[in-house]
Amino acid sequence: MKQSLSAAVAAFLALVGTIVVAWKLHTYAAPELLVSGWHFVVSAAVLTIIGWGMGTLLWLCSERRFLNLPWFALLSMGCAWIGGLALAQEVSTYQRQQQIDAEYAQRQEAIRAQRRAMREMIAEQRRLAEEFERDPFAAYERRLPPGDLEQLRGVEKAVLADFQDMQAEIESLMGNLEMTADEWLTSGDLERYRKARDQYREIAQVTARIADYLNNLGDTYQEKLDALDLSEEAERVGVAQKERLLQDPFFVRARKLRTLDAQMSSLARDVLDLFVKYPQQWHLNEDTGQVEFEHEDFERQVHWHLREILTLAEQQEKLEQEAEPAH
Repeated sequence: MKQSLSAAVAAFLALVGTIVVAWKLHTYAAPELLVSGWHFVVSAAVLTIIGWGMGTLLWLCSERRFLNLPWFALLSMGCAWIGGLALAQEVSTYQRQQQIDAEYAQRQEAIRAQRRAMREMIAEQRRLAEEFERDPFAAYERRLPPGDLEQLRGVEKAVLADFQDMQAEIESLMGNLEMTADEWLTSGDLERYRKARDQYREIAQVTARIADYLNNLGDTYQEKLDALDLSEEAERVGVAQKERLLQDPFFVRARKLRTLDAQMSSLARDVLDLFVKYPQQWHLNEDTGQVEFEHEDFERQVHWHLREILTLAEQQEKLEQEAEPAH
């Protein structure tokens, strides 16, 4: 009994001594010794030697009266291994915590850098917003390269010049339509009907050219506006300025003219369709060369279409007189 107690005390002392020595090695030498690979093998060998040495020393100090030397040294070696594994686990945990702390510090630094960038971006957005609010067109033009701005102004002038020429051409054609409407509508000759249809197509082509020019000009402005590199807050202001630009008198007139052209084209097509679809509602008086209507309702319908065409033509003329470079 006394020998067993002495052996337990010796084993405990060997374990404590092993842990103390290994901890000192870990603290003052190399923490990675007990972590991985061959370093762990080396540290295990060192711990084994320490355990055997301490066990032998205790056995000699006890005057070799306790367990025999091999068993006592083996017990000491086991205690040393247990202490070494515990220390290795502690070192591994410590290093993992160090790695976690380093990653956390990196994330915090990245967040701080992102916040700095966001503050700078918001400051730039506010500057852009204030610039747009003060003078939207000047702010917009300053962001365009000089060549692009001159080209854009050149497009405006060319479109306005062509627009005025085409308006005069349309007025001439519509005047011709007004003067020869009776002749077109009263003629039962297919050749003359084709001539009227060709003239109508000519009007449609001219109005289509106007629409193309206006669309191209609008697309040019739209592309320039889309080219502005605005972030969220500045984009909100940019949308407001874009809407303001679309309310410019030039674009307002352009939209009105396109609407009038479409309405006149539709009415002229409806008049021709009426005479083609309902030949029984009218006939040509060979003596007078005029169209005579069989029913008043049909006559009123035709006259209403003609009056609407003339009214729209007058509105076009007024808009054309008001047209002037808006930028």
